[in-house]
Amino acid sequence: MMLRTILSVTFLFTGLLRLAAATEYFTDIRKEAALVQRGSDEDYLLGDQLMDEIRKLSATRQSPLPRPFLIVETVFFRSGKLWYTEKHWRDRQLIANRKFWDKSFFVLSNYLESFRIMQDSGVDAVNFFIDNVIRERLYDAAELGKLDPEQFSIIPTLSPNVHVETGAPILQHGKLPGEAHMKRAVSSPYAMKFQGRPLFFGYSSDRRTPEEIEIFIRNIEEAGGGRIAFITDIDGNGVKSWPSLDFAVRKRVRATDILRHFDHLRRHLAVSDGIEYGYYLGKQDRNLFYDYYDQILLPLFSAACASEPFNGQKILACKIVQGYTNCNGSQTLDSDGTKTLRGFLELCRKHKVDLLCGFEWDEHNENTNLEPTVAKPMANARILRYWMDQVKGIAPSPRDGDDLSRPNLIVSSNRQLCCGQEYEIELLNVPDGVQESYTVEVEVVDNLGKVVYRSPLLSFDASVLQDRTLRIPTENLPYSLSLQPQLRVNYLGKTELITGLPPTAVRGTVSIDYTWFSVPLRNLLKPEAAHVEFAEKGSVRPGCRKVEAQVDVKFSESLNALEIVQNSQDLYSYDHANEFRQRDPSARLFRLSFRIINGYLKHEYRIECPGAQTFKTERLNEPAKIIPLGSTETATEGRLCHDELILIPADQVPEAELTVQGKRLSGPDAGTPYEWKVKLAEVEKVGVTCNVFPDTFAIALEAFPKPLRLPLELNLNQVQFTAPLIVEQPDAMLAVRAISNSGKVWWSAGYALPASGAMMEVQSCSDLRGRLRFELPESRIPNFTYDFNSPGNGTVLPSPYGRDYYAHAGGFLSLATGFEGLIHGFTVPIRYQAPGEPPEWLCLPQGARALKFNGKTSQGLFFPNTFVPPRNGFTISFEIEPAEIQRRQILFEQIGAANYLNGFRINIVNGMLELEYRSHVPYDPKAALFYEEKINTSLPLAIGERQTITLRYDGETAVLGVNGKEESCQLKGIPYWLTISAFGGRGEQRFAGILYKVSTCHSAGTRATK
Repeated sequence: MMLRTILSVTFLFTGLLRLAAATEYFTDIRKEAALVQRGSDEDYLLGDQLMDEIRKLSATRQSPLPRPFLIVETVFFRSGKLWYTEKHWRDRQLIANRKFWDKSFFVLSNYLESFRIMQDSGVDAVNFFIDNVIRERLYDAAELGKLDPEQFSIIPTLSPNVHVETGAPILQHGKLPGEAHMKRAVSSPYAMKFQGRPLFFGYSSDRRTPEEIEIFIRNIEEAGGGRIAFITDIDGNGVKSWPSLDFAVRKRVRATDILRHFDHLRRHLAVSDGIEYGYYLGKQDRNLFYDYYDQILLPLFSAACASEPFNGQKILACKIVQGYTNCNGSQTLDSDGTKTLRGFLELCRKHKVDLLCGFEWDEHNENTNLEPTVAKPMANARILRYWMDQVKGIAPSPRDGDDLSRPNLIVSSNRQLCCGQEYEIELLNVPDGVQESYTVEVEVVDNLGKVVYRSPLLSFDASVLQDRTLRIPTENLPYSLSLQPQLRVNYLGKTELITGLPPTAVRGTVSIDYTWFSVPLRNLLKPEAAHVEFAEKGSVRPGCRKVEAQVDVKFSESLNALEIVQNSQDLYSYDHANEFRQRDPSARLFRLSFRIINGYLKHEYRIECPGAQTFKTERLNEPAKIIPLGSTETATEGRLCHDELILIPADQVPEAELTVQGKRLSGPDAGTPYEWKVKLAEVEKVGVTCNVFPDTFAIALEAFPKPLRLPLELNLNQVQFTAPLIVEQPDAMLAVRAISNSGKVWWSAGYALPASGAMMEVQSCSDLRGRLRFELPESRIPNFTYDFNSPGNGTVLPSPYGRDYYAHAGGFLSLATGFEGLIHGFTVPIRYQAPGEPPEWLCLPQGARALKFNGKTSQGLFFPNTFVPPRNGFTISFEIEPAEIQRRQILFEQIGAANYLNGFRINIVNGMLELEYRSHVPYDPKAALFYEEKINTSLPLAIGERQTITLRYDGETAVLGVNGKEESCQLKGIPYWLTISAFGGRGEQRFAGILYKVSTCHSAGTRATK
């Protein structure tokens, strides 16, 4: 039975609620708190007493619902798009398949399949942002599929802060946008109802006062033609000084703060039907801040709901997240295997949370997705279903189609690591009705075929949810570039050696993927035969080489896709029909890309290149058509996340020239034409080239021997092929990956080019063991100077250490690194996305080049997240010639997807250098959640002279220098996030001068001189 049938009492009297909300609780403590100084010892002592009283009040809370309900949020750009297989993220939906496409674009059958998976995962309802007709398809699909409204509901989400689509403040206009959609949301039989009223969620609600929220609710009711129930989400953005920072250090909180928050929550409850804690908090090591939720946050929210007259009348909701990580500047919460998701579920059980709000179902760019993916095939679904079955009183049982010869065991491991981190393997047993015990023994094999670890015999009770986590230090494995578990399982009287689990890429000094694999053994394919071999075929350019893959695999099930992965990226997809001509040695593929930083742009364009063709896909469930270039196309207004795959005969490449002509149709330069020409032979030589126009409109072309999306499903049990690969990372770990139509996966052993060279010291950081010093082979330690003198690359600055390290002058890093094309907005720091222009290229004697920054407009040289290794010691240097030094200027800063400093910043202040630093200390549980430091130096700069600025850091001591003169200081921890970074400054702090050289070395003991 769903919420629509639960309660009939309507709690309407706002005046009474306001009066009741004014009723004081904790009177004696309030009197004492009014007399103490905030932050004093007395304040904390009162805080201890107050939290005891709050926990007692919380224990009296009566739920207005018969049981907890699980709700998941779907994001508009992913909803109804199981057919979407473009290679823009490091993970994708497990059942993504072009066969799901049809001409309606947002496909109703896709929604039905998603609903089926949701319900099979124990989900009761889906919520979504209203105001867009596309999202109304959720209602269409539910009606088409004749879903039972008593078993599955749809909940709209609205932001009282901004219009979801336009960003315009809602309350300023006095009414809601999208009013035409409100009536359906209110009247739909799939509306989840509370006290007889359709339920709505808020988003960023606490940026508005309770009084403003009340107006907002009335606006919704007027637009929808009926009364609603509204949940106010509290994420801490609207109310400052939440006690998490205090609790992290002291494990105590101030009474003055808790009283203020308790009253604030009650004021919201006076106008809303419930409150939701809407954020996700990690502690010092980025794992779930369980103690803070358990001891402070949820008791506080629960106590507010337990106060009168709200007790038994108001909903308590909490966001649950499997993790949050944006590799370009925000890793708020680590998945920690499956411990983060399970931690949230346990917290919700313990504190009797009414609505568990899964954030999010299908968003891949921030690793919040709860839906089954290739890296996590049905792992979250198994955990959620087991938990919800417990809530509903349903006995544990296997999933349909499960291989019952294997235990319901989920194996989680890191996707990438750098040396010094622990390689973690989590084994989680999920009960499914079996009552017996079983044993598991784990071996870990590296890329050289060497067994580097054997576990003791581990015992599991199949009827109990339990985990075992193995942690293996990696600094003692200097030649292991890949680690892969294999399990010897004794279950129900039979022993099986289980292989095919995913290998982890172990990089020398920087990991750029903080996500996890989580693979149930019952979602692991069993090969009948498997032969995979990789062979080196020579260098293409510095940091790039040819590798030949020979693959012959056979399975008992038909395959949807078979791919070769490079670290965390899809490198090659086997294309049985040769749809994109990958297996044609007489053809070459290139990718043409359009992007712009300065706002949104609509434009028309024509691509011409004699003999070249492109792929036109009118129906994604059919093979793409190959058509000649030369027609005029129009790109819709936006950031221009637009790519064209171009095909040309190999023998025509040496003489071929590609021309792009077009005209801007919107923006300040509407009507202005553009033209760009490039020789394809030069692009094959350098790999990628880009031109950024003065308005930051960029066109890039790269040699691209892979399609933009998955081929059509294979529907084959056996695949045999030989593939020439272009590997653009010297430390790449390669592996074959198979995905079946039934949602099972398999990986081959990991392959990597063996490490070589003299041993060199590196400095690293373990979350468990703190600072480390050890040696690695030289080939595993990036140490190079960016190539300013390669005009063939245009505005891209190449690196001999591969595409992961390419920088870009004035354009999105996605064009330089060749990855994350769709979410490219994260590949330029948010604060550098003001209207501006690229820095100017200067031609110097003897073919050298430099970059000139005018100090007036927004200009930047952007570096990828590999430039400064967040866990390792490093040395970076910049050779500059300042045009002025008295004005405050930012030279370099680590700042990315977040709008604040993510690590180091080097400034010029009154002619001297200044260093700023934001950090965290993951190995110290008593540390603050972050530190901010500013160091003034007496290191002088000179106008009009070339001088080299160097920053060196080993995790304890930072050394800043100018032309050999150095000053040092002691700092804490490691940079706050793994993040992109920028040279050039912003706002009023833009750099004026010339940049001649940039170098990096991933060690603080060796200067970057190569």
